[in-house]
Amino acid sequence: MTKFRKIIHWLPRLLGIGLALFTAIFALDVFDGQKSPAEIALALSIHLIPTFLVLIATGLGWHRSWLGGFFFVCLGAAYPFYFEGRSLIANIVFIGVPMLIGFLFIMDRKPSLA
Repeated sequence: MTKFRKIIHWLPRLLGIGLALFTAIFALDVFDGQKSPAEIALALSIHLIPTFLVLIATGLGWHRSWLGGFFFVCLGAAYPFYFEGRSLIANIVFIGVPMLIGFLFIMDRKPSLA
């Protein structure tokens, strides 16, 4: 495996994990000290849905890169429909980064012999 192929293989996986960690940070705002433990658990589970979606896409891409690529492109494309009117930086992060990861996963796809 060439150095370029190794980079294309590992980069989307590492970026997927990094994006999951980054989105998980936003769930920390549920700990404001005024909610009951049940309310915190519910709010935390709701806030972690994007993180779980990113982890699922990364897991799928780990073994089937074309499938992970497809899911990451879908995650990037779905963002504007749920969160319209965000800043340019938010759009770059939550649309551009998943799209980039998706295209890197697709590039990692093994060429068919046929």
